[in-house]
Amino acid sequence: MLKMDYSDIFKDIRTPLFRYLAPYTRPDYIRFKHLAMFGPPESGKTCYGYSIAYYVEKMCERIGYPFRVYRSLDLTSIFEELEEKKDLLPEMYLFFFIDDAESRSPSVRTRETLRNIGLHDNIRHKLNSLGMKAGYVTLLYSTQRFKNLAPLMRSGDVLIFKGLNLIVPDEYEFAYKIIGYRGITHLKEWMRQIRMYGRDEYKGYGFIKMMDGLRYVHILNPPKRPRNLIDLWYIPPSRKTVFRDRIRAILLKIYENIDKVPYFAGGRPPYYYISRDFLRSINADIKLSVLAKVTNTQRTVRYIYGRSTHLIAIYNKAKFVNTLRKLLGISVGSPPSA
Repeated sequence: MLKMDYSDIFKDIRTPLFRYLAPYTRPDYIRFKHLAMFGPPESGKTCYGYSIAYYVEKMCERIGYPFRVYRSLDLTSIFEELEEKKDLLPEMYLFFFIDDAESRSPSVRTRETLRNIGLHDNIRHKLNSLGMKAGYVTLLYSTQRFKNLAPLMRSGDVLIFKGLNLIVPDEYEFAYKIIGYRGITHLKEWMRQIRMYGRDEYKGYGFIKMMDGLRYVHILNPPKRPRNLIDLWYIPPSRKTVFRDRIRAILLKIYENIDKVPYFAGGRPPYYYISRDFLRSINADIKLSVLAKVTNTQRTVRYIYGRSTHLIAIYNKAKFVNTLRKLLGISVGSPPSA
């Protein structure tokens, strides 16, 4: 392996953190580095993560090593992007910044957590299959509380503390074991300066515990942002929002096809009806019971044309159409007569 000149790489960032992250050799395989960062809201985790990535990018530029940063909520989103673009180089430095990681990889076992754990465990093999044969991959997980994140992901070689929530006893005890009384004193003071006096320069402070036991304060001010950044981070819509949008799309289909709603003249009185067959014919994927609840109608079973049918009977078509318009926010035009 080719040894590189430390003076070219380090110049003004001769710290244990960057000695750990530096591409100081050209390996013939993918080397893996793992960091975890903890801190309450407004402690500067995102800015600090960006700054770390910026200085690693700076080191790579000095030696002409290809570098790229991905920021996301989980590894799944990053690998979906990599599989779609297929633009990995055979040798490069990848920096994966998983911000607010507890939202997709919580400490409880979920399908999403297990999927991300699988990608974490096999990350080098996965990158190999996508065309990257050598280089570096660094994973930085950021979370608000230590216990919120899955154990595998919070057990990094380097732990970074940005602040502390003193209300949670477990968190205080964990921090005390890792960084001691001196570290906790620093975290309390930084959060006091940020929250009480609005001194944002303290967001560039971090208390670091290295894998060899070394503990020290690392300051990255002013905050920097890497140039080769691909930001895939977004707040996903809530399940309630997704469900509401889906229901609205189905109601719109029914409204647009209201003239095709079948009519049964043999009823006492006669009525229009919405059945499963009708919903299938307009590609409306919804249960009759759900549709009845949304439109404030009733699902029933009637004997129609020689067979028993589950349906929603509509005795007043104009009233039903007005209900659809109200749910869809449509007020233009007059309702058709029943």
